[in-house]
Amino acid sequence: MSNTTYRSTTRDAADDISNMASEATDAAAKVADNVSDMASRVSERASAIGKKAVDQFSATTEYFRDHDVNAIASDVKSWVKANPTQALVAAAAVGFLAATLIRRR
Repeated sequence: MSNTTYRSTTRDAADDISNMASEATDAAAKVADNVSDMASRVSERASAIGKKAVDQFSATTEYFRDHDVNAIASDVKSWVKANPTQALVAAAAVGFLAATLIRRR
């Protein structure tokens, strides 16, 4: 192999490696941008869910402040009659939580 051919092949290999490195850098930048966008969307969604939960707790607190025990009991009875399946699931969840708390003590 002549010296000129060797230099040309070495230069071509170096150019190929440089091109690959550039393409890898571009791909990594795109991935980083996509991950950043996804993280931003997740953060915004979590913030919206948190705000909704706070609003719901505030509304629940206001309801308990504004109603006496008899009115609350009446509302619960009406809700149970209108939503029997959800009432059973809620009762089971409350029972499970209560049993768990009692068992820990």
